[in-house]
Amino acid sequence: MGRYFYDIFIEKGLTENTAVYLNMLILLAITVVLVFISDYIAKNILIRAFHVFAKGTKTKFDDLLIDHKTPNYVAHLVPLVIVLKSFPITFSDFPDFEKPIEIILEVYAVLLFLWMLRSVLRTLESYFKTKPRLKDKPIDSYIQVVMLFMWIIGIAFCFVLIT
Repeated sequence: MGRYFYDIFIEKGLTENTAVYLNMLILLAITVVLVFISDYIAKNILIRAFHVFAKGTKTKFDDLLIDHKTPNYVAHLVPLVIVLKSFPITFSDFPDFEKPIEIILEVYAVLLFLWMLRSVLRTLESYFKTKPRLKDKPIDSYIQVVMLFMWIIGIAFCFVLIT
């Protein structure tokens, strides 16, 4: 699939250099369209599934997950996987781009994971505040400390990926 358009352009008489660039641009456009479509579909399916699940349970935790947009962040995993799988094909003729794009995608994956964790931690914070026996506990402080360590580890991991 990666050389399909390239072969068509060569058959039509375009130069090899032009065919390589046009092939990459078409594959990139296809990837972008797939990413937007998959993000839209995954987000809608996940949000609907969470709403259905939340209506079927009596706990407040799943409602709080929705309020803190956890399904939205989880839905972004689908387009990320599509990009991670398609970029080596899209940029197969441009090996110099491969490593920087891979690093950017890995950093985005770390940040997405941190956003998901942050959303879950905020959900836990809101949920714990609804419990009467935890009203007098400094839940906010505990969650902030966990989030601080989480962000430090995440930023350090991003730094390791970049260097």
